[in-house]
Amino acid sequence: MSTGLSCPSTGLTRLLALGAALLSACSLAPAYRPPPPPQVAQYREAGEWAPAPAASLAQGPWWQAFADPELDRLEGELTASNPSLAAALARFSQARAFALGARSNVFPSVDARASGTRARTSGNAPLGALLGGRSYTANDYLLGLDMSWEIDLFGRLRNAAAAAGDRAQASAADAAALELSVRAALASDYFSLRGDDASIALLEDTVKSYASAYTHTAERYKTGIAAQSDVDQAATQLENARAQLAAVRLDRAQLEHAIAVLTGQVPSLFSLGSGALAAAPPPVDAGLPSTLLLRRPDVASAERAMAAANAQIGVARAAWFPNFSRASKASPPRAGSARPASTGRSARQDSYR
Repeated sequence: MSTGLSCPSTGLTRLLALGAALLSACSLAPAYRPPPPPQVAQYREAGEWAPAPAASLAQGPWWQAFADPELDRLEGELTASNPSLAAALARFSQARAFALGARSNVFPSVDARASGTRARTSGNAPLGALLGGRSYTANDYLLGLDMSWEIDLFGRLRNAAAAAGDRAQASAADAAALELSVRAALASDYFSLRGDDASIALLEDTVKSYASAYTHTAERYKTGIAAQSDVDQAATQLENARAQLAAVRLDRAQLEHAIAVLTGQVPSLFSLGSGALAAAPPPVDAGLPSTLLLRRPDVASAERAMAAANAQIGVARAAWFPNFSRASKASPPRAGSARPASTGRSARQDSYR
């Protein structure tokens, strides 16, 4: 429930302007400082292992360090076609728009309006004799300008804008975390698929060798050189190799379908040819635990959410104090073709609630 109070005098206006100048930097939110990460010199489980001789990888297109053109192509398709990533980017755009809207509330708002009417009155209408029995045509045009401004004495609007900006940054970190997750899943599935290609090639050679051994053992059995148990053992080894080959082929098909889903394609129409990795995996420096934490987008999102909650404290505290606002309206003289032009109007109102 609010009670409005207006005063035409300029005393309140000057008082509000002076208060806005003196308290423009007033904020009731607690001072916020991001928590520093714990400084850890090394991993506890590292023991006497030496770190890999490589520089830290950049946070950009890290998959390019593997120098695999097929992986680069799949990662590019993921950027354009992954629905989960597109939804995360849309949520970030929404949060950024909300932040811009909250920021605009700090500044005065100006609204303009315009209208025009044209009316014709018949000379046969009631009281038409007063106009000499003639028809009457009138044009009426109206322009107006409204300006309002809430004087943010206690930092409510500025803290709300800061909280919205922090939430937008948290949304950006969430999008980065999701992007890192789906890209890592794609790279992991791709490497597993290439591992299955190598296993399939090895198992195919194994099946050929076991089939040749089975045929040779069966011929030896026919000539009485080998026993029946040798034939059964050779057949068992052959069937086991064939079963392993079928299982690896099934796993490869599942990985191929998973890659199709990640890149936004129809699994039944997607296929990847057999091949090997283009190069050996690059050495990766694990770095320090504290540095690794700072590179995690989910940690950055949690920190920005905490900053937004801190700013919301200032918004809640400002609710205990009145809100001061100033509104002005102005309109030029009306223009009409058949009636005298009206004089312009200007109004100003200062209020608090």
